[in-house]
Amino acid sequence: MAEYASTTCQANAVDAVGELVRNLASANAPKTFAKLFPVCRQRILGELKAGASSTRSTTTSIPIASDAALHWWQSILYGMLIPGRVIVSVQYLIFADKSQLSETEYRADYVELLNAMIESTLSERGWAWTGKITEKSVSCLTSIYFTEMRMVNNDDYDSEGESYGTSHA
Repeated sequence: MAEYASTTCQANAVDAVGELVRNLASANAPKTFAKLFPVCRQRILGELKAGASSTRSTTTSIPIASDAALHWWQSILYGMLIPGRVIVSVQYLIFADKSQLSETEYRADYVELLNAMIESTLSERGWAWTGKITEKSVSCLTSIYFTEMRMVNNDDYDSEGESYGTSHA
């Protein structure tokens, strides 16, 4: 998938590739983020430096052809952000499985990328994607992912005298 995403760009498949990445990230957020974020960051910054989304527009129905690659990579970035599983914190990117990527690995790069998109996207479609990514980042800051939802403590649940995990049919 990473090879396909990094070598392909189809304007009519922008939403589909983001959805595919979201499904991958739902299964294994740390692995997906570690694999795709460095490439995604590099490509988005490269597209912005090359002038993508630099023309102001007020319509998303007629995309600017030269912005297709930017939208492709923004969709991939958006798909990687799973609230409750990827937590964009002040010091780390933390994942629900308690693994974390240190600040020096990705946090500063992520904040730099977000700032670059906020400052540089002028076309409506570009800033709409930037807004979605910003909103999802805030959601990642405030979401909780429950690994289990039992109404009792583990000791009580696991005790032989209780039957919380079985049905009484």
